[in-house]
Amino acid sequence: MNELDRLDRFERDGGTVLSDVIMALPPSRFHIPPSFPCGQRFVFSVTGAELIDRLNALRDRLSVQTPSIRPMYLNYVIRYVLRCGYALSHEKEFRDVLIVAGTDAENNPAAFDPSELLSATATRAADPARKKHMTFARIDPSIFAPSDLFPNGKVDTEGFADDSEML
Repeated sequence: MNELDRLDRFERDGGTVLSDVIMALPPSRFHIPPSFPCGQRFVFSVTGAELIDRLNALRDRLSVQTPSIRPMYLNYVIRYVLRCGYALSHEKEFRDVLIVAGTDAENNPAAFDPSELLSATATRAADPARKKHMTFARIDPSIFAPSDLFPNGKVDTEGFADDSEML
């Protein structure tokens, strides 16, 4: 069974791969040596109409999940398939990026702890309409404390800036 078949079977069984997270992981998680030029593009040859069609379908699906200016490159999709294949064959080490059907997501560790990135405590916004600008930018505002977002401290009782703070 190749990596693409393994990924298809995992998803058919109800599993989910956190695609943005798995692609953001450092190469060391996949035991790729530091000397390997991961940022360099390589010329590759993919043969077989069925394989190319499956990769293009996966590229279209991933592009819809993470909209950007243009669709993803096929090189990126191949890297994704290889990373998923490695993660699926080492499932216990990658519970932070694999959601296996029938498991409780709360029992699995987080891919990263946001408190490591921010010094302040995280709070959740109360009014989704007020965080529309952050949702459009695909940023989760719950990882920021009001003091991080509004350094001068002018926030209302719900944790949002008053009108004088808006640009």
